[in-house]
Amino acid sequence: MQGDPWGPSLGHSDQAMKSYEKAMALAQKLAAANANDLDIQRALARGYFKIGALRAEIGDKAGSYDLLRQSIKIFEEIVRRSEALMDMRELSNCYVRLGDVYLDTGDARTGLEFYQRSLNLTLKWEREREPDDKMATAVANNYGHVGEALASLGDLTSSIENYRQGAARYEKLARKNPDSAYNQRQLRVMYTWLGNLHGNPRFVNLGDKAAAERYYRQALAIAQEIAEADPKSAMARLDLITSYNSMGDILAASDPAASVGQYRKSLAVVENLLASEPDELRFLSRQAFCLRSAASPLLRLGQREAALRNLRLSLQIARQLASRFPINPQVKTGLHASLLAMACAMLEVGDHAAAQDHFKQAQSIAEELAGGASSDVYARWRLADSYEGLARLSEALAGNPEVRPDRRVASHHEACSWRRKALEVWESWPRYGVSSSFDAARREQAAHALAYCDTPLTKLSANSHR
Repeated sequence: MQGDPWGPSLGHSDQAMKSYEKAMALAQKLAAANANDLDIQRALARGYFKIGALRAEIGDKAGSYDLLRQSIKIFEEIVRRSEALMDMRELSNCYVRLGDVYLDTGDARTGLEFYQRSLNLTLKWEREREPDDKMATAVANNYGHVGEALASLGDLTSSIENYRQGAARYEKLARKNPDSAYNQRQLRVMYTWLGNLHGNPRFVNLGDKAAAERYYRQALAIAQEIAEADPKSAMARLDLITSYNSMGDILAASDPAASVGQYRKSLAVVENLLASEPDELRFLSRQAFCLRSAASPLLRLGQREAALRNLRLSLQIARQLASRFPINPQVKTGLHASLLAMACAMLEVGDHAAAQDHFKQAQSIAEELAGGASSDVYARWRLADSYEGLARLSEALAGNPEVRPDRRVASHHEACSWRRKALEVWESWPRYGVSSSFDAARREQAAHALAYCDTPLTKLSANSHR
């Protein structure tokens, strides 16, 4: 109730951790004297699981690995001895949470292995035992987890198929139990991911924005209904934030005013959460996201000062989080996004020095994250975006008539070098994941941009010798 990130709670992670640690100490004391008691072993395994899962959620990914693995070890033995559905479901949850940690740290392939173990386990039990609603929800959830890992590998076709499987099961469950907030919430998750993969520009997607908007509107309706029914639930409000942000994303290009409206609704919910927990990572990271995301449609509307205020505050929050959680990859990803957004805005307003400073910082983070991500195409995408941003800055300097001709030539060479690096990233995509129309289109764009580099160079070179 204090702060379980996977159920209705008040969002007080620090208080929740203290309670879990007290429970864990009691379970360890009991287990030392009663090693064969299954109930005590369950309590011990749950203690490892709860602390490991919460550590991962609040940013301590490294500290969660061993705890979750220990939970898996105990629950695997419990399942072997008890053959109880309850224990199987808990083991499935352990596989999923460890898969989450691998996914969050850039190892989507290992994350997929644990998600697949969970899916196979629940499907096996569904075949061998009389199916029930709890088993159906476990299978549906696992289809979603497998879909998320496949999305991180760029496998759009397989990812969408898994989310459709999960959505179909939850639609059936929702019809059977229309008052179940849990089923409705999970259906919202499926719809949100289907929207992401169909057309959200922040995700590897099919480019079908109309389909994405339809899924997002379905998800938003569910989120609003659940939040109205349980207004104190931090989880319900976080879901509402996600849905508002998704709508803001999909409307940013076609209807920037409506997009800004969605982000402002999201910010209002975030600020309400922060009023009670001002230092909570989950809330602050979403605040930074909302501010950063709203800047793009604000610029389209000509509201430059408002956009820059948003970006400055987003970057300030991102830097503070990076200082507090220096090894958290999600925090670094958020900082990279805020730096890149600020760099692009500075380039647009003509402040080339500030743009270069922010682009360089973003580049450093992107290279660090890409170096640690063994199988995550999003790490490659961030790297390519960083190089492309530096190329655009160099092109702006090369095209500035107030800059000396020899410096313009040097800038043009630098632009071509960055363009070449970006193309190399897109060409390396298949080594880290699955190629699709998404990366193929960007690889073609990068190749075209690099080829164009040589076109005006002759003229610039001639002018530099005059």
